[in-house]
Amino acid sequence: MLLSILFTMEVGYIHEDFNTQAMMEYAKAILPKVVFSKLLFRKELHKCMSWMKPDEKVELKKWCLTQFRNDFPDILEEAFQELAA
Repeated sequence: MLLSILFTMEVGYIHEDFNTQAMMEYAKAILPKVVFSKLLFRKELHKCMSWMKPDEKVELKKWCLTQFRNDFPDILEEAFQELAA
């Protein structure tokens, strides 16, 4: 179902008007499931961030820090360094 929100079948790319709140829900669903792999966690986090607006990235940062601060501090710092500036 989520894929049908994010992708158009005809052209195979992310639809321009997709609901970015869906991306936040996707992040909250997928990131806890990939904590077994640092590489995969980094990839999924960057994917989510690439589809979000700046204010949504701030919300994601807050959520990630509460959930993964101890597990991936270096990845979170790297991913969210642009927001600190």
